[in-house]
This record gives sequence, C-alpha cells and structure tokens, in this order.
Amino acid sequence: MQHTSIMILVQISDIHCGPQFREKIFNDAVKEINRLEPDGIIITGDLTEEGLVSQYRKAQESLKKIEAKKIIICAGNHDYRSTGYYLFRHFFEPQQIVTMNDTLFTTLGTARPERNDGELGFRQIEWLKRTLNNSKEKRKIVAMHHHVLPVPDTGTDKITIVDAGDLLRVLTRSDVDLVLCGHRHRPWICQN
Repeated sequence: MQHTSIMILVQISDIHCGPQFREKIFNDAVKEINRLEPDGIIITGDLTEEGLVSQYRKAQESLKKIEAKKIIICAGNHDYRSTGYYLFRHFFEPQQIVTMNDTLFTTLGTARPERNDGELGFRQIEWLKRTLNNSKEKRKIVAMHHHVLPVPDTGTDKITIVDAGDLLRVLTRSDVDLVLCGHRHRPWICQN
C-alpha cells in the first residue's frame, strides 16, 4: 500500500538520567529537535541510569523541554533496575498502540527487572502479531529498547532479545515498515 502522509519523527534513547546524564548535550539535542517541529518523538528506553525516583524526576523534567505533537515512550533495562519497573508507569504513560495519521506505532516491553538482556515472551509476540495483522492498511512502526539483531562495532552481544527469532518472524510476515531500538548507544540503520 502506498502511504502519502509525511511525518517528521525523531528517535532518542539512552539518556541515562543519573551520574552519566550529560545535560548540556541533552539540551543541545532538544533545541535541534524542537527546531524540526516533529510530529512525534519515540524514546526507546533507558531514561534513567538506576531506576531511582530522583532519576525518574530528572528524566520527566528533562523530557518536558521537547516540543512534539506526540511522545511515545518505551522502558529500558536501566529503567527497570532497583524496582524502577514500579516507577516507570508512575512517571510516564506508556502506550502500546499509538495511531498518527495513517501510521500505527506499537511499543514492546523488552526490559525485565535486574536483567540486561531483553525478552518479549509468547503473549506479547502473539499480541503483536494480532495487532499488526489487524492493521494491514496502515504504515507500521515497532519500537522497543533492545535490538532484534546484533549491532556492528558494539562488541560482543551474545543476547539481543532472547526470543528474537520469534519476533523476526512476526515482523517480516506482518510487513513492518520500521523497527526502532535503543540499548547499544550507537546509531545504526539496517535495510533489507
């Protein structure tokens, strides 16, 4: 299907509010993002370093500087540390399905408490398959924290997502247009 609507989308990830947060660089990025006047911004996890309340407050305060019509947020493995998985929903309103114009955004939860690797699980993969198959007329974008495929030049990555094969099958059979991930702190584009 030919999609005619044009959207300006921005992805950011891994800002790590906490000891590693680089506020000046973040604020410079926000200025650049706001100049683009994006329709949407997709934040693919690791908003905090250790999942602590003070770090969630800083992340929430920092993200308020971004001017976008729609903000879509996923959690990362650092957000789930120190019982941060309880706090994530308190500070942010994650949505699994967001529709903008002729585009369907789905977010997947790959983070697990106190683990660095990602996992989707059978129920979430089945949910994604049904959701994507019920949206055949839409452009489809899937966002998650962990990578489905290893990212070159990032060292050994023995486990991207534990059940990556099952996810890849759903993504390819459902004609997904774009998959956005964070986690490895490296910009990378893979096209088929």
